[in-house]
Amino acid sequence: MAASENLMRIQATILGTLLRDPSSLGEAASELRPELFEDALCRPIYEAMCRLHFAGAPVNRVTVLHELGEDYAEAVQEVLRYSTGDLGYYCTMLKEQGRLEAMRAEAQGLAYAQDLKTAEEALARLNGLAVERQAAQIISAAAAADAFCDRVSRAEKPEYLPWGIPRLDRLLFVQRGDFVVLGGDCVKTLCEGSLS
Repeated sequence: MAASENLMRIQATILGTLLRDPSSLGEAASELRPELFEDALCRPIYEAMCRLHFAGAPVNRVTVLHELGEDYAEAVQEVLRYSTGDLGYYCTMLKEQGRLEAMRAEAQGLAYAQDLKTAEEALARLNGLAVERQAAQIISAAAAADAFCDRVSRAEKPEYLPWGIPRLDRLLFVQRGDFVVLGGDCVKTLCEGSLS
C-alpha cells in the first residue's frame, strides 16, 4: 500500500470515527491541526466538524453536509466506511506522519541550501522537529545545577502555616490553600485543633 493511500485511510478513519461519535471531537481538535489532514477532501470535512463543534451545533452527516454542500456527499459517505475503537492511536499516527512530512521538507531545504547560514537555519528547524518537547534545552549538569541554585536563592521563601507542635513544624510544610488530608484518630484530632 502506498504511503499516501495509507495516510488517506488514517485521515478517513479519524473522520469516520468522529462522525459516528462526536463526543471525542473536542479532544481531537486540541491535538490535530487542520493542516495535518492533507487530503483535499478530508481537510474541509474536519474543518467543518470543528466549526460545528465549537459553535455548539450537532456534528453528524447531515450537519456536515449542510455546512459543506452536497458536493461532499460522496466523501462524507466514504469516511463513514472507516472507524476505530482507538481514536488516540490514529491521532498519534497522523501527527507522526505530519512530523515526518515536515522533516522531509526541511531536509530538502537543507540539501539544496545555497549557503552555510541557510543550511544551519534549516538544520536547526530540522533538529527542532526531531525532539518531542519543543521547549527542551540541552545543557550540562553543572549549568543545570547553577540555574537551579539561582532560582532557589532568588525565590521568595514561602510562609508555612504553623502546626503549633514544634516537631511537626519542622517536618510538615503547608501553605494557605494547600489540600491536606488528615488520617488517624489522635493525630487527626490533634492537627485539626492546631489548625483551627
